[in-house]
Amino acid sequence: MKWYAVYTKPQNEFKVNEILQKKEVEVFLPTILRPGRSGRKRVMRETPLFRSYIFVKVQAKTPRFYSVLDTPGVMYVVGNKEGPVPIPDREIESLKILVDNAREDIFASPYLAEGDRVLIIDGPLKGAEGVLIKKDRKKYAFVVNIHLLGRSCGVPINPEFVKKI
Repeated sequence: MKWYAVYTKPQNEFKVNEILQKKEVEVFLPTILRPGRSGRKRVMRETPLFRSYIFVKVQAKTPRFYSVLDTPGVMYVVGNKEGPVPIPDREIESLKILVDNAREDIFASPYLAEGDRVLIIDGPLKGAEGVLIKKDRKKYAFVVNIHLLGRSCGVPINPEFVKKI
């Protein structure tokens, strides 16, 4: 079984996630907390990290795969002209580490092709792989790329916690 990116109708990520869980499909919907309002109160709202995308772990071209495609709100599985393209397990694992440990600090980042590949060797993000971007002499950002989607997310990071790989 492999991870695949599923493109959903706009603002249907949570609905699709819930339906797929009921179908017993392994699904990952990375979310972040953003400030918002509920009436007059300021609240933190859970929003999808990547709009209109969720991730599913299935075997391609099986009944379960086709049941994902038949789910209300699902537009398609991301791929190319040869078919669906799997996302490397390590990219999903690293994204999960970021979401689980730094949800309030994650920021959207344009897709990155430059920079050193790094491994976080200490702190709460230990074990995540990604790209280190230098902001200035003292500030760095650690970015995880989901290459297939052309999307990235990142968090501020102490440069002492990273090791080039």
